[in-house]
Amino acid sequence: MSFRTVDTTTQIILSEEGEALLFDCGDDFTISRLAEVKRMFGIRNIAVIVPSHWHFDHVNGIPGIVKSEGAKVWVYEVFQNTLNIRSISQLLAGQELTIKPDRILREGEEFAWGGHSFRVYPNPAHMEEQMALYARVDSLGFLFMGDGTSSNIQGHLRSVIHGYNGISLNTGLIENAKSVYDANPYICVPAHSNAFAVHEDTRDEYLTWAVYTTDAIAALLKPHLPETGYNPYWASFILQDQGKAR
Repeated sequence: MSFRTVDTTTQIILSEEGEALLFDCGDDFTISRLAEVKRMFGIRNIAVIVPSHWHFDHVNGIPGIVKSEGAKVWVYEVFQNTLNIRSISQLLAGQELTIKPDRILREGEEFAWGGHSFRVYPNPAHMEEQMALYARVDSLGFLFMGDGTSSNIQGHLRSVIHGYNGISLNTGLIENAKSVYDANPYICVPAHSNAFAVHEDTRDEYLTWAVYTTDAIAALLKPHLPETGYNPYWASFILQDQGKAR
């Protein structure tokens, strides 16, 4: 069983025993909301949390749920080191968030949990460090995608086109489209919009669009420096202070 809680980024997958795996957990997934969904869906406890990426509306609720439920945190290998870095919104709020991963998920890794099968995919539609999680639940294929991808009014699968989160022109749209194509889900579940069905024509059209759009953007940039023209964070620095990233 899979469902999304209203007005949050959190997606929930239930095991046969009533345990839950959360895909994303922002600070709007409060303890009181947890109590509500436990009553509604018969959840016994939260066993695992898998964040799609490190933005505050996807990770800030994790410490509270870990403390309350004893949940384990499984983190995508590409962004495990950024969980000790404060985002801009956290800096403005004077907050510091540190999350200790209990397990590192590798790209392409397959695992079983709660009677369901899963696979980890790259999903750099919103940032390079974002992952998607394919889940086979109740004989249906779901792809939980985080931010940046949805179905438009024509029913076409589309991703945002921006470089401000540090997305590479050479991966970005194309890598994301490849993940959708390879996963071949029946349902895509983005974080901030409604779930939608996917079929073979949808995947083919999306991959074609991603390649065409990437080529069109590259044609507008200086040929010898396309990445620096598209991605304002093509070079970044992380300072280490007593073992903590800043």
